[in-house]
This record gives sequence, C-alpha cells and structure tokens, in this order.
Amino acid sequence: ADADADAAPQPEAAPPERVVVAVVPDPTGPLADLFVEAGARVVGPGPGGDGVVESVLEVIADELVVLPNGQLSRSQIVALDAALRDGDRHVLILPTGSVVQGLSALAVHDPGTTLSVDGFGMADAAAATRHAHLVRADREALTLVGRCSPGDLLGMVGHDVALIGTDLVDAVCLLAGRLLSSGGELVTVLLGQEYGAEETGAVLERLRRSHPDVEVVGYAAGPGQVLAHVGVE
Repeated sequence: ADADADAAPQPEAAPPERVVVAVVPDPTGPLADLFVEAGARVVGPGPGGDGVVESVLEVIADELVVLPNGQLSRSQIVALDAALRDGDRHVLILPTGSVVQGLSALAVHDPGTTLSVDGFGMADAAAATRHAHLVRADREALTLVGRCSPGDLLGMVGHDVALIGTDLVDAVCLLAGRLLSSGGELVTVLLGQEYGAEETGAVLERLRRSHPDVEVVGYAAGPGQVLAHVGVE
C-alpha cells in the first residue's frame, strides 16, 4: 500500500488566539464593563500610567491588539511597545485617542482575519469617530473661547477648549451638536457619575429631538475626571 495514502491526515493548525486589550480609567467600573461585554480585556493605566505595561504583559495570547483610548502618553506607548517586542509578542497598538474611539474600533474587530487586516479595519473605524469630552475647570484661565473659572464645565475637542458652560445637560448637548455639524449617523454619549437618571434622560431626549435623523445611544461611564465623552460616527 502507498505509505502516503495510508498516512493519517494531519490536523489543521489552530488559528492564533487574538486578544484585544483596552486601557480604561477604572478597570472595575461601568465603562470597563462596556468593553468587556464587547469582547475586550480591560486594564487600568495605574498611577501615572506606570502600571499598564505590567498589566498588558500579563495577558497571554498569540496576538494582541491594544487600545490606549487616550489614557497613555506617547512615552508610555513607546515603553509598552518596547516591552511587548522584547517579549517577542505579535502586537498592534492602535491610535484610539478616546474611549469612544476604542468602542468604535472594537465594534468592527474581526478575529477571523489576519492581525494586520483586523488592525487596519479597527484603526479605520476609530479614525472615523470624531470625539469630544467634558471636564471641570480646576482654576481660572483664559481659553480660546473666553475666560473660565474654577468649577466651570469645559467642552474639549482634541486639546482645545471648544465651549465653557455651567449646565451638565446643555454642555454635553452643545458638544454633540458641534461634532454633528460635520455630519454623522450615530452619536454615543458616555455619561459619568454626575449625570443622574434625570440628567441622562434629558440629554438623550434633547439630542433625539434636535437630531431626529441620527441614532443616539447613551451609557453610564462611572466616576472619573472626565464627566462625559461624546463620539460621532
């Protein structure tokens, strides 16, 4: 008999395991739950971002896709990349500058493709998501849109102050409206602990009324320095 014909078929090699790791402000809060429900592992940046390298290195997988989500400085990203490559890990660190960009990237994650193709699609989705966030001023300062006082609400687009306000509902709705001025089909708002049920309902109702052709979704984000995140796709 032909030895080749009698040989048992070789099992196909298992595809590499790929894990998406998302950096979030609080790895135990509701924002972390959103990423976990979408299929990611979550890690916190630790004090000053110093703990993220160790946390990511503890994730065992053939391939890693890391979503910094605006929680890490460039130097911390460089240190993370160096540590992962020293460990001979196959890794992509994607340019997600906010948690809403991270969620957009995770929504198109496709473990059935190669690491490069998956990373390309995720990065493309993140780049297509315009984002802003709301914080409180901790001191008096002169901004591009006027002078702010401690406790004022600052609507940030990128690193620039785009609006100054005092009302939680008004401020986040104005931020969303500014992002929507360039178009969009989906608005995602992530509202921190200062937004109770009444404020959350008011935000969603006002956005849906003001932009009836746009889908609006909202989630709790828990405590943190950022009071609200807004993303538009």
